[in-house]
Amino acid sequence: MRTVRQIHMYVGCAFAPLLVFFIVTGLLQTFDLHERRKDSPYVPPAWAAASASVHMHQRLPLEDRNNRPSRTPMRVVIAATCAGLLTTVSLGLVLAWRMAKERRAVLFSIAAGVVIPIAVLIIQHRAH
Repeated sequence: MRTVRQIHMYVGCAFAPLLVFFIVTGLLQTFDLHERRKDSPYVPPAWAAASASVHMHQRLPLEDRNNRPSRTPMRVVIAATCAGLLTTVSLGLVLAWRMAKERRAVLFSIAAGVVIPIAVLIIQHRAH
């Protein structure tokens, strides 16, 4: 278990900064704080628009649309981050299961993490 905890710690620490970036930029996009709307006086800060471009297009926004850099290098980094996140989440679940005094609570928490978002989407869909 010590090796699993160490791998979990190092993988989690290595990918945490990029994961935090994608969490924050995803939140900005969820509330449409990254772009200007025609019917609103809101003007997004330049950093919000630039970070949304990295989040959505894997590059910084450029004035010259004909001279865009390849997105492949950033896509490789993002793919590695996804693999790292899947690894650390999986190891975290293993650690939670093995270390829990009450395993039913672990199962309940995992089930809640699956059921609640699905229920909210279904309720939202039916209300529309």
